[in-house]
Amino acid sequence: MSSVISQFLTVLVPTLMFGLCFYVLSRLSGRFRFRWALAFKASLSLLFLYIGIWGHFIAAEGVVALIPEFIPFPYFWSYATGALEVLFVIGLWWPRFEKLTGAVIVGYLALVLPFNIYGWTVPGNVPSFETDPWYLWGRIPLQAVFMAFAYYGTGLDHVAKKRQMRAETA
Repeated sequence: MSSVISQFLTVLVPTLMFGLCFYVLSRLSGRFRFRWALAFKASLSLLFLYIGIWGHFIAAEGVVALIPEFIPFPYFWSYATGALEVLFVIGLWWPRFEKLTGAVIVGYLALVLPFNIYGWTVPGNVPSFETDPWYLWGRIPLQAVFMAFAYYGTGLDHVAKKRQMRAETA
């Protein structure tokens, strides 16, 4: 159960810290308006940069263990998804591609969740159902938190509201 709490704290504490920093900067400088979207984007950037470089390139064995044996070239997929995650960081902060990146991140997170679940079912992996039986109880909701960060952090909620308003007026 402590792993569930630590997973959430690992994400929520930096997000709150980014939010506090952005709030203080906005109040001190008066140059920009505080928005939680900045904290969400900063947290996602930190997450994808760390996992993309460390998890997919430097310690690729951990990601390779999540890939079922019937999928060929597991190291290629580890490196390719690591490069994609680093590109996510760039796309999150490039205004022209921000919303597209947010939508792609939401889809990507939905696609990789089954690999996290599969990896947890393999006894030799860490974490697995043997070493950490509570892992998935934290991992699955945390994936939803990451998706929400991408959705709200990149303004996809505003796009959805605009489409709804257009549909209502048409």
